[in-house]
Amino acid sequence: MPFRAGSGRLRCNAACPALPLQGSIGRAGRRCIALKNARLTRDPRLSIESPASKAQAMIAGKQVRCAVVVGNGDFSAYLAGTAGRDEPRIEFIEIARATGGDCLSYTSGAAKHGGWFCRLFAKRPNLGSAVHAACVAHRYDAIYVTGEDVGMPLALLLRLRGWRGRLVCLAHYITPRRARIFKRIGAGAFHRVITVSQAQAASLVTLAGFPATRVRALHNWVDDRFFDPALVDKIPDVGFVACGAENRDYAGLRRAFAETPQHVMRIFGHGFFGTGVAGAERHKDGPSNVVAMPRVSFAELRNYYGSAEAVVVPLNGVTYAAGVTGAVEAMACGRPVIATETTGIAEYLGQIDPRLRVPPGDAHRMAEAVQLLADTDLETRAAWGQRNRDWVVQHCSLDRYVAIIRGEMIDRDDVD
Repeated sequence: MPFRAGSGRLRCNAACPALPLQGSIGRAGRRCIALKNARLTRDPRLSIESPASKAQAMIAGKQVRCAVVVGNGDFSAYLAGTAGRDEPRIEFIEIARATGGDCLSYTSGAAKHGGWFCRLFAKRPNLGSAVHAACVAHRYDAIYVTGEDVGMPLALLLRLRGWRGRLVCLAHYITPRRARIFKRIGAGAFHRVITVSQAQAASLVTLAGFPATRVRALHNWVDDRFFDPALVDKIPDVGFVACGAENRDYAGLRRAFAETPQHVMRIFGHGFFGTGVAGAERHKDGPSNVVAMPRVSFAELRNYYGSAEAVVVPLNGVTYAAGVTGAVEAMACGRPVIATETTGIAEYLGQIDPRLRVPPGDAHRMAEAVQLLADTDLETRAAWGQRNRDWVVQHCSLDRYVAIIRGEMIDRDDVD
């Protein structure tokens, strides 16, 4: 059936409050870019499940109807190309465009189903997204899900409905509890489970009992066309930069920079420090050379990455890919990276000088890495940064990730 693009400002009844974006779709700060306070309409003439283009995926002359499923948000403006022009491209939007697919979420479910749906799922948008996607799954032959919090209930519902399409689910963190749920659902409910960490792929096999053929470890994507050194407007005297909030060891980073008071560290740690200038003001008690920065645009963040002596990724000792988004963005900008070498991101750090890879919890080794980089000549630093850029373009390009996922959804053979 045909779909019509929805309005950017939509209304629903009072039982469905405006919600911030939620859902297991990667780093929260990277994903809070939809219409955060969007409200929904019950006008049947409107739908926000509009394909990005009229071109449809085809196999042997047969149309393959595709959808991507996220937790929450109205992404119709992104699909239409009227939003996000000054931001990194979003992986699931590019997948929807590449497959001619729709974007489903709690938000589109509330627009379709109305007040009862809002009352049931306003506080559980991930579950609401899964229920909505299951309700309309008969329209689709292939579905990509951006995270396990939506993908697990959706897989169960689709299995109960007898849906026989391809379900491709991105899984970020396979805890023992989630592994038990995956095991109970069964590997047969998924065409493929994608991880961005080899350690997490191994967890699906060993803890959930999935056959290795049902699991595929890919490198986390980055828009290397946006995070490009050629687009950086240099900012003087930036010093070192760190960003992100999830499982960051900023306490250890502060101790490291207390040992190196001659160097400045600027932390874009929203969610860890709070948002904006107010969050930075509350954390003035640390070393004076560690600055909690206010929130900036993606273009400004790119400028800080590209102007930093190095980008530091301080992490707790976790087994999933915490910190990977900031790391690959910095690498794409051609900067040296100092990182905590966790199990979760080990495969992203092989091209980095071993002296810049630090064991978890070792603030003194972090301080030594900072000083080593500061003492290194500019030519060597530039070579380190270029090596990072080259590696990311080869392994982490968003276009490569989209092509692989498109292949998983619609091609007879996988894309290499």
